[in-house]
Amino acid sequence: MNAASFNNLFPNTAQELLLRAALATGAESGAFYCKWLDLVPFDGQHDEGSYRLLPLVWSNLSRTGVDYPHMGRLKGIFRNNWVKNAKRFALAADLLRAFQSKEIPTLVGKGLPLAIDFYDAPAHRPMNDLDIMVRPVDAPRASELLEELGFLTDRASWASEQRMRHALSHVHPERGEVDLHWHVLTDCQNDESDRHFWENSVPIDVGGARTRRPSATDMLLHIVIHGIRPNVMPPIRWVPDAVMVIRSGETIEWERLVQFSIDHGISARMKLGLGYLKDRLQVDIPAEVLQALEARPSLLERIELHAMEREITRQTWRQIRRGTHLIRLVRSDARPWTFPLALARELHKRLLGPAARRSGGGRARSHGN
Repeated sequence: MNAASFNNLFPNTAQELLLRAALATGAESGAFYCKWLDLVPFDGQHDEGSYRLLPLVWSNLSRTGVDYPHMGRLKGIFRNNWVKNAKRFALAADLLRAFQSKEIPTLVGKGLPLAIDFYDAPAHRPMNDLDIMVRPVDAPRASELLEELGFLTDRASWASEQRMRHALSHVHPERGEVDLHWHVLTDCQNDESDRHFWENSVPIDVGGARTRRPSATDMLLHIVIHGIRPNVMPPIRWVPDAVMVIRSGETIEWERLVQFSIDHGISARMKLGLGYLKDRLQVDIPAEVLQALEARPSLLERIELHAMEREITRQTWRQIRRGTHLIRLVRSDARPWTFPLALARELHKRLLGPAARRSGGGRARSHGN
């Protein structure tokens, strides 16, 4: 397996040029940016993944002292993102304090800790929503608290939600979206996986509110596995996220990352992602890590990857991939003999139409923030 054979899961030529402009330094960054402009007119329509890289590209280019084309507009995008992120940080601080007041422990994931702890400036890391993780036992109380604060959601019974999903979207009409997670990974919805993230988490300050985030090792694991999947948003954002974590200087416990990936049946995707970073962007990934991840994946993993590469354009493969996900859910369920009832409830909800669509059950959603 190699990244080239999974082109639906990786950036195309133009997107890769923009990634290089965002991650390179000095004149090299400018050269990649100019090559990107040759392929993608600046005034044309940009995919969302590429657009979200532009604040980082601007900062890279501005350090060169060269007046590249559209620098003023790139700076405007950077400033606009700074304002949006400031609002999200304020919202996050308010919510984290509210959870703390109810003695609900939290982890923050993906965009928020990346923007605060891993990027040079928070505005370099756009966010569409906030990801707040709680323990499964606390999820109903946490959701009720969000509703009391004006966030809207649409759910089935908690017995169904917690067995079929890993998170639930809550939307405020003015303050934006919060994804409340009770499992960290959609592919690993079990106590062992969650305990791994919680026990290795580290403290983080969000606008004066104290919470925790995954360790650098687990941030990298989450970023790659979350990124290597079909997505309505082009598969770009995970790449600079992973690079920033690796460049941060925080220790990456490679052996622990490899062991988790093998134990939870995600080693093939982990190797694809890390292999792309090493082969295409020359990121320093130890060769022995890729070798350790080389172990023959299970039949389920092979089918899953085959379906992921094709599901964006072929409905049949989307259903096959969903089938592999259901198998993962059954394997993770403490009461697998009652799983068919939970599945029936989920299917019933999806068939309800408008109500289901309000909760994301009936529409395509991005997997990134």
